Amino acid sequence: MVEDAFLDLLSSLRLDAENLLYVAVIIVAALLAVRALHFIMQALASRYAAHGNKIRMLFPLLKLLIYAALVFVVVTTLFELGSAEVLLASGLFGAALGLGLKDVFADMVTGIVMVFEKPYHIGDMVSVEGHYGEVKDMGFRATRILTPDDDLVSVPNILMFNRPVASANYGSPHMMVTVDIYTDFGCDRKEVMRVLREAAVTSRYSNIRPGYPVLVLVKDSPFYVRFRVRSYVWNLADEFAYETDLTVRAWRELARMGVEPPRMGWAHGLEGNA
Repeated sequence: MVEDAFLDLLSSLRLDAENLLYVAVIIVAALLAVRALHFIMQALASRYAAHGNKIRMLFPLLKLLIYAALVFVVVTTLFELGSAEVLLASGLFGAALGLGLKDVFADMVTGIVMVFEKPYHIGDMVSVEGHYGEVKDMGFRATRILTPDDDLVSVPNILMFNRPVASANYGSPHMMVTVDIYTDFGCDRKEVMRVLREAAVTSRYSNIRPGYPVLVLVKDSPFYVRFRVRSYVWNLADEFAYETDLTVRAWRELARMGVEPPRMGWAHGLEGNA
């Protein structure tokens, strides 16, 4: 009976030149529509920066709708589907899942779920499974992350869904950046905190508007002191430039004040025995 339904499905296949040309035109039109949509979304996100990430998040959903419409048009054009053919196609689809497409289907379903749940946005700086970078695209099967080393990493959607994902800005164009400075234990902590705060506030990358505080925290360890600066940058792309700018300018002033970097514990021991 399955064989008969399969034969009926094949017999309903219409591979005449007109249908094939129509399908080819529809596929090309869909691909061009996706490219044009991506360009329009990027332009709108740049024009309305305050809502840029929200605008970009619409792209995966609209792309999904375009591809779903494409599949529907292609199938209904090439096949005359009755109830028996629909049941057979469903059975073949289930068999395909069991024979190796299970992971592909899981990635696709997970990608659709993530579009609606929004655990992160396009443009977010995220960290997952040791990879950190900007979310460039949320596809059907994978999320693409551009790392600071300019590597494009494709992470399967099922992995993004089942593993902890840390978003540094979660849709905001501004992001908190944490910079650690380590000094020798004998430093004047208040003076170092003052220098670090001034370096953060005066950096050209800092966002010091109300609601974006600059914090300087201190923690003592047996052989060094850790100072942690937490502040916001205007642009996500300035994260590492800001970290470098703050570190260089802060250490220039700290060196002038006589503040030294931490010395190894064994060095203190040698000095004590001398």
